[in-house]
Parts: sequence; C-alpha cells; structure tokens
Amino acid sequence: SILALVVAAMIFALMAITSWQDNETNRAILTQLRAINIDSASLQRDVLRAEAGVVANYRPIISRLGALRKNLENLKRLFKQSHLVIGNDFSQLLDKLKVSVDTTDAAVAAFGAQNVLLQDSLASFTRALSILPKMSSTDQTVENSNELGSLMLQFVRQPSPTLSLEISHELDMLQKASGGAEVPIRILAREGRVILSLLPRVNDAVNMIQTSDTAEIAERLERK
Repeated sequence: SILALVVAAMIFALMAITSWQDNETNRAILTQLRAINIDSASLQRDVLRAEAGVVANYRPIISRLGALRKNLENLKRLFKQSHLVIGNDFSQLLDKLKVSVDTTDAAVAAFGAQNVLLQDSLASFTRALSILPKMSSTDQTVENSNELGSLMLQFVRQPSPTLSLEISHELDMLQKASGGAEVPIRILAREGRVILSLLPRVNDAVNMIQTSDTAEIAERLERK
C-alpha cells in the first residue's frame, strides 16, 4: 500500500540518518583519540625540556594537561552518543584511560612543584661553588669544594645512594674545614642537601610521566 511504502521510506531515511550520525561520531572519536596521542607525546617532550632547564615557564605543560583533560571529556561524551558504549571493552578501556590521565596529572603536579625548587637549588649551589675559590679560603677548603663539585656533577647525571652519602660527607668536611662561617659554604651545605633530597623525587616523577600508558590505551581504543 501507499502507507506501507511511505512508512518504509521513512524507516530507510531514519536508518540512513542514524548511520550517518554514527559515522560522524566514530570519526569524531578517532579524532579525539589521535589528539590524546599527540598531546601525551608532547607532554612527555615538554617535561623532559623542563627537567633539563631549557624552558622559561611551565605554561606548555599546563596547556597539554588541559588539552588531555578536554579530549578525555569529549571522548566520554562521544562514546555516550555512539553504539560503541555497549561494549564492555570500550567502557573498561575508557576507565583505564581516565585513570592514566589522572596518574599523569598527579605526576606532573609533583614534578612541577619539585623541579622549580631543584633548579633554584642547583643554580645557587653552582654560584656558591664558583665563588668559594676566589675567597680567602684554606687549601683544604678549596680541595674539598673541588671534590664536592665533581661528586655533585656525577650525582646530577646519575643519582645513587652511594653518591648521596659521599656528598653528605663532603658537605660535613667542608663545613668543619671552614668552621661554617663563610656564606658560600653555608649555601653549599643547605642547597646541596636540598638537591640530594629532591633530585631522586623529580626523576621518579619524570619516569612516571615518560612511562605513562595514556597513548597506548588511546591506540587500543582506536583499533577497536
């Protein structure tokens, strides 16, 4: 009948619209997943640059984190619009992705707070170390400062408990040799111990960010 034909035509039209919407949603999902991949890689790069002290501020890192958060929210919204939300695998992967972004966020926050202090301490330590030989110090003080500088350089390159103990010992020896009265020596002792404390924690935060599985989970979702 004509009515049946009209109804059939309407059904086919609705199916076509739904299919088109699904395709559009799926494409949008893929776009968000690829954006998460890019932002995750960029965040890791920016953190390494900040750790090396070659960036003036942390705005790029904050911006990348914000982009990751926004992409994740967009992704959750798109999954709700898509039939893909029915699959348990997708829901589980989406939950894992959120946990991964949260973990990265916490690691970046720890890194940011600690690395600012670390870079300041390294700069103060280096300045004090360069001033000490120019002052009226004993030969023993100069010798101790040279040994301290060499050990600290090794520690910055590759921290270890053994080196940390050696540096602590050198700091004690330097203070005893001078009586701890000279300002550069007080700065070396104070900032040196800050470096020994903070550097391993900064490295741990960086390693956590660099080994984040955010991009890997996004790729698994993309393959689904």
